[in-house]
Amino acid sequence: MTADPIYMISVIGNNGRQYYLIKNEEFDKGKALQYYDELFENFEGSSVKEFLRTCRKVGLNFVYGGE
Repeated sequence: MTADPIYMISVIGNNGRQYYLIKNEEFDKGKALQYYDELFENFEGSSVKEFLRTCRKVGLNFVYGGE
């Protein structure tokens, strides 16, 4: 999230599932980092999962697809 030139990251899981995190026009790096910090305080072990579930609030799209 903090690297300005990176627009999208993709990951392929061991099961072949594809995951993408994409910055959209509303992406705000400061808001995204602050939002994740708030989730980390409240969700501890599941903060990443909650962030990915709700990341549209800060201008990110999380997409996952088939194998």
